[in-house]
Amino acid sequence: MTWTITALLPLPILIVTDPASSVDLSCVYLGLGCAWITTHLYRTDGLPRSLSEWRTRMLAIALAVTANTAAFVFSGIVAGAQSNLPIPLLAALSALPAATLTPWLLRRVPHPYMAIVLAATLLFAAKLLACTAALLTYGQHYVEEGYTAADWHTAKLMISLFWTFSTLLSLTFLLAEYKTCKHSPAPPDPHTNHTLDAGATSQPSL
Repeated sequence: MTWTITALLPLPILIVTDPASSVDLSCVYLGLGCAWITTHLYRTDGLPRSLSEWRTRMLAIALAVTANTAAFVFSGIVAGAQSNLPIPLLAALSALPAATLTPWLLRRVPHPYMAIVLAATLLFAAKLLACTAALLTYGQHYVEEGYTAADWHTAKLMISLFWTFSTLLSLTFLLAEYKTCKHSPAPPDPHTNHTLDAGATSQPSL
């Protein structure tokens, strides 16, 4: 049920609104939906306590996020959505932070939705950093001249830097969570404990 909701979340905006201007906003909802399903899958039966559990959870997240992204791309193509960048590329770049930022944050905040908000805040900071670079490059009239618009023809620098910062941030958090799980003590094996307990109880009393 959760996966269905997250998969459908960006589609109404993508399909119903103006095809020429709906892609960017729909990508935001795609990222939100992917972050939602990521928090749901990553917290199933508690956070991962070993590298093998981490791999299992991340595989499930990768499959769910890929399915959401594929549904988004297919719907966009069918609806005739228009974008200066290829829709599959925009969808993949929007989904990547959702699947990689939130797992690390979930281990450090008390509420899952707070992790989603913090992830969005980090991406907003990346956008501000890219806009600052545009300001330093083009001068104080950079907004009026379209250097921060969602148009690849006029805002190549800002858009390129934003997606670069976003991707680097995503990979950094993914690696950090990987190392956290790698160095976590392995959970006790219940079969081993059961065998030891059985051996202890079978010792003859003197």
